[in-house]
Amino acid sequence: MYGTVDSLKTTFGFIRGDDGVSRFFIPSYMEDPLAFDELRVGQRVRFEHADHAKGPRAAAVAVVVESAGAASDADAAAVDE
Repeated sequence: MYGTVDSLKTTFGFIRGDDGVSRFFIPSYMEDPLAFDELRVGQRVRFEHADHAKGPRAAAVAVVVESAGAASDADAAAVDE
């Protein structure tokens, strides 16, 4: 799934998925936990949805690197095959 960083605090944040659902996440939910400090509100991310008793969460969060002419994740995977 894809979404946008909606809000950030010192130790947690929320991602609004393209489906409109807001999901909680913390640094350890990221593929690279050290990247949490580099996140910015409005940044595009890729993540997996995770159900939790306290509400939806985002897992395996990764920053989407967008540049002019860059291939999508699916296109890049197809090229590697």
